Order: sequence, then C-alpha cells, then structure tokens
Amino acid sequence: EIDFYDSEPPRNAISPGAKFMLPNRRGENYLIYFMSQEYKQLTEKLESLLPIQVKRK
Repeated sequence: EIDFYDSEPPRNAISPGAKFMLPNRRGENYLIYFMSQEYKQLTEKLESLLPIQVKRK
C-alpha cells in the first residue's frame, strides 16, 4: 500500500518507512518514494510501468 498525495505531503508523512506517491512538479508524471533501507533491493529492480491505477480510499 502506498499513500497518495495530490500535492506536497505533510512533514510528518516524510519519515523512515514511509511509502508515498505525489505529482511531479516538472510534468505529468508521478513520483513514488520508498523511505526505508528495507526497500533498497526492491527499488534497484523496479522498472517504469504504465499505467498505474490509483484508488481513493
């Protein structure tokens, strides 16, 4: 599960272990952040995939 923000996430959301997605200010794409060392091996293997479906909870 990844938290989605439609703009900058609040400061308290940016902490170790956080996983979130937000719009890229430079274009139409989204950025996905994994803020933990435990995801290091996963992020090294990720490739860009389109489309990504976002569901509102």
